[in-house]
Amino acid sequence: KLASRVGASLIKAANIPELVASDMVQYEEFMIRCVVDHDWYNNIKSRLNKQTRDLLPLFDTQRWVSNLEIGLLEVFRQQQLAKDDDAAVFRKCDIYIEDFDS
Repeated sequence: KLASRVGASLIKAANIPELVASDMVQYEEFMIRCVVDHDWYNNIKSRLNKQTRDLLPLFDTQRWVSNLEIGLLEVFRQQQLAKDDDAAVFRKCDIYIEDFDS
């Protein structure tokens, strides 16, 4: 199930949500269509060409790394706050990083 959710998330992030298969039968239908319907397949490929990839956050590695660095710095900051706390108890926390470039 996790792999299916990750795959669906990637497909949606690549801006081709119509390729998210609801079950294995539909997935097989998509794969067969890739082989027999060259126009459809080429249309999907063209939507993922370099020009499109440059516009999608999914492929923006620099932005992803920048946001990851912000998150790691926040984790470090939280850990330092816990060290400075009189109780010296590390607080359990979740870190959510907003996409600052969008």
